[in-house]
Amino acid sequence: ELAVINSIQNGMSGSLDFQAIVDLVGDKLRDVLRVTDIGICWFDVPNAQLQFLYTYEHGERLRLQPTALTEASKRFMAKRQPEIYNTAAEQIAAGVGAVDGTDQSLSCVAVPIIGSDRVLGLLSLENYEREYAYGEGELRLLQTVASSMGVALENARLFDETQRLLKETEQRNAELAVINSIQKGMAAELDFQAIIDLVGDKLREVLSTGEIGIRWYDNKSGLVHYLYEYEHGVRLSLPSAPPAVGGAWEHMTRTRMPLVMNSPAEAKAFGIGVVPGTDAGKSSVNVPILSGDRLLGSIVMENYERENAFGESEIRLLSTVASGMGVALENARLFDETQARTRETAALAEVGRDISSTLDLATVMDRIAHHAKDLLRADDSAIFLPEQGGQDFRAIVSIGSVAKEIKDTVVRSGEGIIGDIALRGEAEYVNDTNIDSRGVQIEGTQQQVREPERLMVAPLLAGTTVKGVMAVWRTGGRPFDDSALDFLVGLSRQATVAIENARLFAESQKRANELAAINTVSQQLAGQTDLDALLEGVGEQIRSVFEADVAYIALHDREAGMIEFLYQHGEDFPPMEFGKGLTTKILTSGKPLILNHSLARDACSAGASRGR
Repeated sequence: ELAVINSIQNGMSGSLDFQAIVDLVGDKLRDVLRVTDIGICWFDVPNAQLQFLYTYEHGERLRLQPTALTEASKRFMAKRQPEIYNTAAEQIAAGVGAVDGTDQSLSCVAVPIIGSDRVLGLLSLENYEREYAYGEGELRLLQTVASSMGVALENARLFDETQRLLKETEQRNAELAVINSIQKGMAAELDFQAIIDLVGDKLREVLSTGEIGIRWYDNKSGLVHYLYEYEHGVRLSLPSAPPAVGGAWEHMTRTRMPLVMNSPAEAKAFGIGVVPGTDAGKSSVNVPILSGDRLLGSIVMENYERENAFGESEIRLLSTVASGMGVALENARLFDETQARTRETAALAEVGRDISSTLDLATVMDRIAHHAKDLLRADDSAIFLPEQGGQDFRAIVSIGSVAKEIKDTVVRSGEGIIGDIALRGEAEYVNDTNIDSRGVQIEGTQQQVREPERLMVAPLLAGTTVKGVMAVWRTGGRPFDDSALDFLVGLSRQATVAIENARLFAESQKRANELAAINTVSQQLAGQTDLDALLEGVGEQIRSVFEADVAYIALHDREAGMIEFLYQHGEDFPPMEFGKGLTTKILTSGKPLILNHSLARDACSAGASRGR
């Protein structure tokens, strides 16, 4: 017995691995005692479980699941004494029945494993062939071994605990280093999308993953924007979409907590589907990005190779990073807004100076369009004015990568997003034109659009009258918001002022030209006695003022009953018999006549040449 005990103790003293000590003791006892049925169990008091660390029955090792602590187990821990059951009946009477998956033995001996003044577990032998199989010799040997086991297992447990804490500390330090690196980067960066990219790139590097996404929720549109999305190591450009009903977004909105899906079955049961254009993962984790009590977005990680891929360390790291992101992104947003307000105020003042310094409409419109493109970080900008009739709009200025295509496009009132806004006269932004039912793609640009196309439009309003529309486009990147729309509306007001100023200036110039012409004609009438010279002078003034292609001055020769065309320009007008043509109508009525449509003119002329 002493030799066996010495051998076992030497083996235990050379090992600090918990399960290795258990296996060593069990294997040695099976060998020395020539037994095939032995067990070493552990009392997991915090979880109220009995764990089977080493179990042999009929010479075969069993892998048994933990069971709840029974009254017999609790009694055994309280008594702290060995127990011998000489028959199956004694075992059953004491509440020591067979565990599921095992047979009922005919006799049994169990001794407590004690360490740190408490019962840690038990060491037992069973016999399935005879009753009264165990005596003082077996009991003494088991007690001595169990006593040594208690010290060794307690040391091993403390060593394991120390190693676990050390490993956790090292892991936590590594996580903190990552978090510190990310937070430093975020603190030094005040650009919204740059923060998103920085965090995404760092997480991909640290976690050695090619499957990560950072998503943003637009409260106004109710859409989720995929600002940073990697799958299988390739960056994707996904269109914005509303969150799935009952899915991860609703869960995080309600709980403000991470959501872990350990298998496709769990994801399906939870109502989480596959984002169009991506593959289905075997496990995933969604971590909310919060600012105060407001849910801004989420960090998503997936694993396409295995289930149960994400543990506490990944969730803790992502949660800490997401928490820092919420603060950084809000700071970036506020900084962006402050900077934007400053730039916008300066831009509006500059546009105001442009308007006051020049009355050239094309120049002012060009400057306004440049301001809109630059300050709103747009890819393209354009200003559309109505053509004759007011139902069709064309771009008088277009700046950006598809400027020519925009200028070649006719926007019809009520058709497409821009046409609809022109008809309604209400400014609006659409953060993904691909999913807007009104969307009309500008010809020649579809192939270039891989990310969501964002569009913002403001009508040029004079009172309630739409004088034109102003539009900016952005492909991907940060979605448009209300503050950006407010700035575009401010620019649109300036554009309207410029258009009205140009119109009033043109009207003033026209009126001044008319007055000058009238003054010239009056002077000629007063100072000219030569009829032919007088008519020539008056005719030239009329032609010039009205920019006429064809003009004439006709006089009625009553004696001859003819109409003579004493001044004519653009065509040859021979004398005409009185009573024919529009000229007779005007002479007869003594009233001016305006005809803006050829149909009305033809009706009045009754077939006379050129309607004379």
